[in-house]
Amino acid sequence: MNRPSIRCWYLFGLLSVLILSAERSVAQSKRCAATPTVASFGPAAGASDSAQSPISTPSPESTPAREPADTAPAPSPAPQESSSTWVIDLESGAVRAPGAQDAWLPPAGGSPPDPAAEAARVLQGFLDRLSGGRTEASSYEWAAELYGGGYPTLVEINSEIDPADHAALLRNACEGNGHQCLRLREALSTEAVVGENGLREFRFTVTLLAPDGAAFSRGPCCGEEAGDPEAGFVFTVRQMEDGAFKVFDLPPYVP
Repeated sequence: MNRPSIRCWYLFGLLSVLILSAERSVAQSKRCAATPTVASFGPAAGASDSAQSPISTPSPESTPAREPADTAPAPSPAPQESSSTWVIDLESGAVRAPGAQDAWLPPAGGSPPDPAAEAARVLQGFLDRLSGGRTEASSYEWAAELYGGGYPTLVEINSEIDPADHAALLRNACEGNGHQCLRLREALSTEAVVGENGLREFRFTVTLLAPDGAAFSRGPCCGEEAGDPEAGFVFTVRQMEDGAFKVFDLPPYVP
């Protein structure tokens, strides 16, 4: 075989190899394009539990419970009523709400009560308590709170009673010592006096209600046979340093 023929066969063989290589490359490219790419986010082998996921899931205990969207909000509690008036004991410093003994205080947000009307109310309460003592023993204790007069005569004629037991002394005054503990029937007149310290004093002339519904009257006293019956009786009501009113006279005495 001559030299030109050998060269032709050599070129033909080289071209065949190149064509075969190109076909293999194209086939490989087609297989790669047909295979989907998958990204793995799973843990690597031997990785610890703490490195498995970068996102931490909160525990049920740490997650606040959500109220349903249609749940109405809880109503606000109603405001409690509170008194704007308080009584301070200047000796002990104790603070308390006003009680029955503090009726002289002006009402919260209002004007002070009329002193004459307040004094008359105290007198009526005093006589009512004494009159009701026969059926309710505690009434004498209330009457003692409203009485500011002295007890020397009652202590003298009731030596068996403790001088400090004012309720018992008033009870004996009404039930055994001759004082006519009757209810107030009518106020005939009022005399007002204002002291230098601004405290007020009222002298009420009143009639008392007898058991028969008429005005009580007291006849001549102490052996006297002549004289007109007495139907008007004077009670003095004074304002104390704390502003409260107290009665300073006992009911009329009949031997």
